[in-house]
Amino acid sequence: MIDHGRGAVSLFRWLPGLQAVRSYRREWLPSDIVAGVVLTTLLVPQGMTYAELVQRLRSSWTAGLGVD
Repeated sequence: MIDHGRGAVSLFRWLPGLQAVRSYRREWLPSDIVAGVVLTTLLVPQGMTYAELVQRLRSSWTAGLGVD
């Protein structure tokens, strides 16, 4: 607990993810690892493609305005 002169404040109020960690079950771990790998293989290439697209759009937009 943290005390800032206003009484004791629960750590769970400031870090709500700690409650999830306390109730996490070990048998969920393999499924969560697979889900993390699947999401990473999907979202990393998508993010890279989006970044490239935005760069091209920005370049063509600024070229039309005559901005270097």
